[in-house]
Amino acid sequence: MGAVLATDVEAKEQGILSQATNDRNNAAFMKEIQKFGYRADIYTSGSWANNKMTIKGKTGWVAGYPFVPAGKQWYTNNNAWQWSGSAHFRISYGGFDVSQLYTDYYTAGQKSTVKPTNKDAVKANNQEANKNTSKPSNSAKWVKESKTYALKTAVKLRTGASTASSVIAILPAGTTVKTDQAIIQNGYRWVRQPRFNGYGYLATGPVSNTLEYVKSGAAHTYYTVKSGDSWWSIAQHNGLSMTTLASQNGKMIYTTIYPGQRLVVR
Repeated sequence: MGAVLATDVEAKEQGILSQATNDRNNAAFMKEIQKFGYRADIYTSGSWANNKMTIKGKTGWVAGYPFVPAGKQWYTNNNAWQWSGSAHFRISYGGFDVSQLYTDYYTAGQKSTVKPTNKDAVKANNQEANKNTSKPSNSAKWVKESKTYALKTAVKLRTGASTASSVIAILPAGTTVKTDQAIIQNGYRWVRQPRFNGYGYLATGPVSNTLEYVKSGAAHTYYTVKSGDSWWSIAQHNGLSMTTLASQNGKMIYTTIYPGQRLVVR
């Protein structure tokens, strides 16, 4: 659930609305998406950004195709800049939209698998990795920890073990989190949660009280999936929302469940 869902805001109907109205609509969209554990963003054209809607720094995916000298970058204060459309960037088998990422918001801190082709690219990638990757101090080491925690309060799930790392999701109180490693660094005790697309990191509490945010070794009630069951039917039977039920089992509501599978319901 680290995916970003971006709304494309540049339709004719949206163009006749006031900036305040578009801002309210955008905020409502992002709030609704975040309920399901996803991250949200706004995609729009450069002529609309901060004109027909507010796009603050370190948010937004802005499209604009200016004629600028080679190497010039635009919208560097935003998450991404789409610098070419399919009519401008073409190769033998078609046209493509091309974007430049300025933050790790869309990649959730994942490293690129594309190998750089020159020394400048290597240097740029190393600088970006050093800036966005959370590394333990020399005296701190990750240790194995196969535990299950229940959150006492809402906790931010991040892309790295640092309060400066991007937020993947806000896990509500009562969420069950299974971990595989732990570390104490930067004033907090952090744990690592294996996820379908990598890992998430959250603090169990400050060093002074390392379990302030969680209950350790929580006892659980399980439900065994039967033929014909669904996320909705199981959630309704146990007084939960589908997203809460899926989240506390480390899954999404779109994940297939099978008869005989055990799910945590309490």
